[in-house]
Amino acid sequence: MSNIRLTLLGSMLVTFVLGSVHAFSVFLVPLESLLQQPRSEISLIYSFALVALTLAVLLGYRIYGLLPAWLLVLCTCLLAAAGLALAALAVNWWMLFVGYSLAFGFCNGIGYGYSLQLVGRVMPQIRGFAMGAVTAA
Repeated sequence: MSNIRLTLLGSMLVTFVLGSVHAFSVFLVPLESLLQQPRSEISLIYSFALVALTLAVLLGYRIYGLLPAWLLVLCTCLLAAAGLALAALAVNWWMLFVGYSLAFGFCNGIGYGYSLQLVGRVMPQIRGFAMGAVTAA
């Protein structure tokens, strides 16, 4: 398989895995019970994760060139996993905020933005298709 196809598939895999940020609603009721917080407080976690994601997409271009692609993706995924681990072990709102909103949300933005930029650069002749496939994943 060519490097271009592997880049597309790898980028789709990254956005597929990191896109799990949008499954937060599944955790609302258990988190309300666990943390004894109202839904409005728990929902702020998801809202702040989307803010972090958006900021990372907007500002990510500043760090994309600092590391080789494989290392950037590895670091992003490791930090996202660490954020999810912290969120899974959260015993208060702040731990959930730092783990899910900041670490996991920011990594989602970096992974998504970088994947789009990478396939757009590697596949200029079919940029629309490639970026659409990454977004759909």
